This record gives sequence, C-alpha cells and structure tokens, in this order.
Amino acid sequence: MPTDRIYPLPAELLWHPKALATAPGPLHRAVLMLALAYWVGGCEELPDEDTALSALMKMPLQHLRPLKGQILAAFATIRAALDKAYEHQAAKHRTNALRGYTTGAKRRAQRICQTARPMMGGVAPSLARRDQDVPAHVIAAQKAPPGGKSTHTHFVD
Repeated sequence: MPTDRIYPLPAELLWHPKALATAPGPLHRAVLMLALAYWVGGCEELPDEDTALSALMKMPLQHLRPLKGQILAAFATIRAALDKAYEHQAAKHRTNALRGYTTGAKRRAQRICQTARPMMGGVAPSLARRDQDVPAHVIAAQKAPPGGKSTHTHFVD
C-alpha cells in the first residue's frame, strides 16, 4: 500500500553498498530503480510477478529474467538499511505530528524568533489589537464598496 507521505531518500544507503560496488551497469541501475520504487512505496513488500518487477525497474522483461536472481540478491543486502531509515523518518514525522507542527513550521517559527531578537530585544512583535481606534476613512471604505452597490445584491436571486 503506497504511502501519501514521501520522505527524502538517504542516498548514502544506495551509494556505498558492497553488493553494487562491482556490479555491471544494468544490474546496478536495476537495483537502484528497485530501491527507489521500494522507498516511494512505503517500504512495503515487492511484487512477485516478473512483469510488475520489470515495470518497477523500467527494464524490459527479456533483460530482467536472466538478471532477476542477482538483482534480488543485491537488493536484499540494502533492504534492511532502507527499512530502518524509513522507519526512522516515519517516527520523526509521527513525533512532529503529535507535537502539532511539521519541521517546516518549526523552522519558520525559529526564523521569526531569530529576526525578532535583534530588532526588539528578544520580544516578538505584537499584533494589532481589535479595540484600537480605527480612522474614519477606513470605516467609510469598509461600509461602501466601490460603485455604491452593496455586495448583498450580487448573491440574491
């Protein structure tokens, strides 16, 4: 079951495995494509059918069949590391969701606090209060829309 949350793929897991160090080009590419499909699919089980595997690896079926055993053996060496990294990313996401913010929102809040410190002595700027005096020309502009017509007439049958 594919996930709706795609985490960044840790490239170092695919860059340094010993099983791919001396692999020929087609084998290396197939394992990388399979790892990418596995990661985007939420590290769920891979299909058993040759046609589905060839579609995931973007490899013609006649080229897959002779290399299938080698591809799956090489992928098995990095699969555990991918599972562990994916679970770590998912746990981090769950923790952030339970705290009520995402990492992007946390970074934005930190950035706002950092920019407020030098200007205001560490105090974040306050928002305008509702009970402040509003100038008369602002009130008049809010009451009468341009053209003198009320917006109510636009929505009445």
